[in-house]
Amino acid sequence: MSYKSLYHPHYFEKCNRENGWACDGAELFGKCKSGLDDFGMSYGKERFKCTVCDDFDLCRPCLEYQLVKINMNPIDLKLLQKIIYEV
Repeated sequence: MSYKSLYHPHYFEKCNRENGWACDGAELFGKCKSGLDDFGMSYGKERFKCTVCDDFDLCRPCLEYQLVKINMNPIDLKLLQKIIYEV
């Protein structure tokens, strides 16, 4: 499944590789929603990698803060409105 960010122009996919990544949520929101501000802090955290950018990753809380799921199911308009207006 791919995820579309409201603040980043590309899609994200879950990445199982954990070594040496840092959440770029601070670049979007001023601070990572998980508090990850260094490479060593990301171990064991879920990583979502931009499908285009070479080095742009988000942790699950940052992604969930502003995501729209892209799949073949009908859109839940109430959920989409909640996501848009809570940002």
